[in-house]
Amino acid sequence: MKPLILSFKAIIFLAIVGLVVFLVTDDHPVIFESLESKNDQGGPVFNQIQFFSTDKNDIWMMNQSHHGPTTEVNKWDRLAIVIDKTQSPPTARFYQLEPGPLVWSQTPATKDFRVSCFMCHNNGPRLIRPNDHSQLTAMGLFDTVKIFFLNFKIRSYQRIALDPIHLQKNESTKIPFRWSGKYENEFLEVKACTKCHQEQGLKSRGKLSRQQSPTIRFMLESGLMPPPGHSLTQAEQQQLERFLAGF
Repeated sequence: MKPLILSFKAIIFLAIVGLVVFLVTDDHPVIFESLESKNDQGGPVFNQIQFFSTDKNDIWMMNQSHHGPTTEVNKWDRLAIVIDKTQSPPTARFYQLEPGPLVWSQTPATKDFRVSCFMCHNNGPRLIRPNDHSQLTAMGLFDTVKIFFLNFKIRSYQRIALDPIHLQKNESTKIPFRWSGKYENEFLEVKACTKCHQEQGLKSRGKLSRQQSPTIRFMLESGLMPPPGHSLTQAEQQQLERFLAGF
């Protein structure tokens, strides 16, 4: 049997694959100031992100602080999004957890949602957007590269449906996962947006509704949407502004 001889390109490719796997799955959480989230006083919000993957699930966990980059664990909100990869399309279940380290349990200690998750998450996890100009947290090269690959993983998802548990009405909670009123669930029908924000298709990311208006406005004002290579016509801009204004 001839010995296996790998080409230089194959060695580089395997090295890159190994680096990606290590960066994405290591147990070092990424800590950063969020670019888009703000606390009630308009101050910065800080996140810790950790990702786990099994044959059946992708598990995204986050600790979030509205009180600065504190080391007091009880001042962090602990959250999780679990993607069930055995379903077609995959489904996402959201958790608000008791404070603690970013360690997943099959029987997590849950609590009521602090905010309505669906206001920001209509298609599972969103891209991780650190504030690169933060004066309070500075990310090193390792964390920057890790976030790049975590975002690559998030971009690889197509349409992710809500777990059926989130579609049930729960009168016992003050803040539901998703607001159920007719007004809050009116869909955004701007053509440039629905190329991706639709329920089916190769690039489907789920329809956007009026309850997601704050997120839509942030993405527009930050220049993150429309994505590169796409633009809004003047008529579409006016249609979008009317939608965000509540008409």
